[in-house]
Amino acid sequence: MTCRLQKGFFTVALFSLVLSVSAMASILSPDPRRHVIADPRSGMALFGYDPVSYHSEMRAIVGKKAFELMDSGLVWRFDSDANRAVFAADPEAYIPRFGGHDGERMGAGVLVIGDPELFLMVSGEVVFFRNAENRQKFADDADLRLKATEIWPEVVRQQAAH
Repeated sequence: MTCRLQKGFFTVALFSLVLSVSAMASILSPDPRRHVIADPRSGMALFGYDPVSYHSEMRAIVGKKAFELMDSGLVWRFDSDANRAVFAADPEAYIPRFGGHDGERMGAGVLVIGDPELFLMVSGEVVFFRNAENRQKFADDADLRLKATEIWPEVVRQQAAH
């Protein structure tokens, strides 16, 4: 009986250790999909906008209910079945930079939800902004773009710790 209790204890302890290491790994290398802007009521990523359309059409297009995909706990909508398939093959290529948070505010280390209709393509990535002024500041300031990119992982880690 004592041996069985000890074995059970060590199994539980080992399982707890694995969970702790997994949690630490997600904090140390954050998954950008865990920090994507979404409708808090529906879990709709990017408030229903098609993430592929920014790249293929160079514009914001609201996705259709008929073309949904569940990924990383969020519902993603697409304008077409083709866009859904492209996203499913490589989600990270289509997730907006900073998870859709305002790029200019990210430069100050602040998470502010961006507007899916106010975006800018920067080095092949979509960046959202809260307003046109923030978009212009980000477009004009290479140092701000670099700073936002550098501090993004730390902001995500701090957010995950709360």
